[in-house]
Formats: sequence, structure tokens, C-alpha cells
Amino acid sequence: MYLKNRYLILSILLILIIIFIGFFGHLLNINNIETFATDDILYVSDNMYNFKQSLNIDLNTFNNVLNNYKTKKELLLNTTKYNSLSLLIDPYVNYFYLNNTNNNNYENYNKNGIFLYITSSILVTDTCVWDIENKTVGYVFPSDYYFIQAFIKAYKIDINKVNLVQFSIDDLIKKELPEFDVLITYVIPDSEYMVIIEHLKYFINGFNDVDLDRLKAFYPFLKEKNDYIGNFLSKNMKGFISNVKTIIPEMNYVIIKNIPVISNIQETFITRLEMPEGYIEGKDYKNVNSSNLELISELYNDRNYGCYGNNIVNNKFECDSMYNIDGTGKNYYSVWDKKCNTDSDCPFYSKNYLSGGCLKDGFCELPIGVKRTGFMKYDDEGLNTPMCYNCEDTTDLECCKKNDGKIIAYAFPNEFDRRVERGLTPVIAPLKYII
Repeated sequence: MYLKNRYLILSILLILIIIFIGFFGHLLNINNIETFATDDILYVSDNMYNFKQSLNIDLNTFNNVLNNYKTKKELLLNTTKYNSLSLLIDPYVNYFYLNNTNNNNYENYNKNGIFLYITSSILVTDTCVWDIENKTVGYVFPSDYYFIQAFIKAYKIDINKVNLVQFSIDDLIKKELPEFDVLITYVIPDSEYMVIIEHLKYFINGFNDVDLDRLKAFYPFLKEKNDYIGNFLSKNMKGFISNVKTIIPEMNYVIIKNIPVISNIQETFITRLEMPEGYIEGKDYKNVNSSNLELISELYNDRNYGCYGNNIVNNKFECDSMYNIDGTGKNYYSVWDKKCNTDSDCPFYSKNYLSGGCLKDGFCELPIGVKRTGFMKYDDEGLNTPMCYNCEDTTDLECCKKNDGKIIAYAFPNEFDRRVERGLTPVIAPLKYII
């Protein structure tokens, strides 16, 4: 019996040792930087841990390669191994920095990446994830930095009140990150970088209360997905992942294919870069006096009115009430409001600008930033002031009004292509490059 127990203990110890070696051996392989990540190299990218088959070069070298491509349409690299490679880059850099606006010149990478909101402590239910003022916010790759810039501008935050810190891959692998409040980073599911993120002892969240249209006014290639973060990560991460359905920003890198490679024997390496400078409650709406039967009948029967927040309710009293018809308290906001019929009914419509008009089902189109409180009602105060194309400083809440008598160029959702077609600037303000 003693020998059996002894053999059992030894067997368990042996299994644990094998698991231990396998796990840490994987991390060591990540940390062991070779000249090339794989022999089957296809891409030059600023993010080799997200993209397999990418050449292993540091960011400084990548930026030199990118600048050379911008002027000479060739890749200057310190290798004679390849005749041609493809650029795999952030779509913002492709469109605005390289001015590569013809979509026949590039294609989307075949895997969506997502942005994660990683915190050093668990988020409580009522936490506003956009409230990053006076906090330390970390990032790793250039796309993280572009997203954070858009995040800061979108929520009218003073960038000087946010402590931005760049982390290296070594920081993440060795788990030697400096203290931080939030790490915002771009990840391709099932990538090597995702493995690194999954082994961090932090809390992985989505962007639950974020209006992505705000960010797209600055970083326009984002797409919105509503899902559980856990659906993108491995099963063993459930204990560290938010279990609520949330907003997950997605984005595809783009590929510029088959670019000639020119050999260059010099290459410079760096590990870090210096940073450049640089639900409100619904308004109260009084119910109609119950003695005014004529007005009640008009409001009840007028098809121009509806219950914003609950389209099943068909009368003002039930809609405006704080209680459901069974007497229980409402857990949602609703208000009886008039629906628009024509574009001219809407407060932000301009016939010269073709936006802000009357949409399907009686909704007025509202500028980015303005909070909808009804079909035509809205809140445009404080954080909810509208965004305009002539206002790069989003911390100036009165900027849209300083138009010198000109038509205010309000920014509206999903108008990137329309503005490009008309030769207008498609973003509110440019982002700073790490190039």
C-alpha cells in the first residue's frame, strides 16, 4: 500500500513538472526574439505578435520602412531573402498617412481584431469606462494609441489630464507592468498576442457604455459588435472576464500586396517610444393635466406621437409614468414625444448639408455627441454637446457655436463615405502618428 501511494505521488509530480515546463517553455519561446518569426514570411507589420507570418522588426524599423514606401513604393529592409512582401497596416495609417484612398489598392486582412479594456481591478456595475481623466492608461501598439486618442477626443477629455504609458511586449510577458488603471489594446483572437493577454492576472472588459459613433468621428474604420468578451477568449479565462454582454469595437488591418523589397544593411532597434505632447437621467416632462380631456384625446389618437423607449405603449400617461401598467416600477426611460414628418421638423437639419433630417419611424437624426431623449427631444448640454467638423478641440464645449454666422458643420454618424464623395474632410480632427 505504501509503495502504491508513493508511486501515485511520484506520477502526479511528474505530470505537474511536464505541464510546468510546457507552459513556461511557451512563454520563453515568445520572449526569445529571433531574426524572423517564421520562415513563411508574408507581411511587414507593426504588430507581429498579432499577425503570424510577419517579419520580426521593431517599431522604429517599421516606421522607416513605411516612410520609404510612402515616397518610393518599395520596402527597404536589411535582408536579401525576399523579392517582395506585403504591408499589413492599420487602416487609419493606410488611408490618412499613406493617402491610399482607392480601395482597389488594398484589401482587408481576413481576421477581425478587437479592442479590449483591461483593468487592474474589477469594474463595478456603474463604472463609466470612458471616464479616464486623471488615470494611468497603458497601450502597447500604435493602433492602441490611435484608438485612445479617438477615445479621449470623443469624450471631450483633456489629454493633459490622462497619463499615457506605453508598455513593451517584454513588460507583458514578464508580468512587470508598472501600475496602471486601464490598458486598452488591439488583439486578434487566437493570436500569439492573445495568449500573452490571457496569462495576465487582470480583468478583461468590453466598452459597455461607450457610444462608438463618437470614436468613429476620429477613427472611422471601427465596427460595433455586441457580444460577450468570453466568446473571444479561451475557456480558462472565465474567472477574469466580464460576464455581461457589451460593446466590442472591431477593426480589420489592411494589406497592400506584393511590394518590391530593396535590401538595406542598416537597421536600428528600440524598445520604447516617448509619448507625443499633447446615462444621464432623462429630463422631466410634465404629464398632461388629466382634466384636459380634449388634449388627452388628441395626444392619444394622433399618429404623429409615440412612446420613445417602448413602442408597444400607445398612450401618453402610461409612457410618461414612472410605473408599468401593473404598478411595478419601470427599469427603463420612456417619454411621449412627437415624431417628425419632414426634414424641416428637425432641429439640426440643414438643406445645404443634407444631414440631420427626419429618419425612418419619425426619428430626427442627431449629431454625434448629442443624447437622444425622444423622437425629436434631445440633451445637448455638457458632455452631450454636438461635435462639429470645424472644432478640433473637443474640450471646448462652445466651439460649434463659434461659427461666425456660417452653417454649422455638425458631425453625424456613418457619413464617412458621403463626405469623401463631396470632397469634405471625413474626420473631425487628425490623430497623431507614432511614425
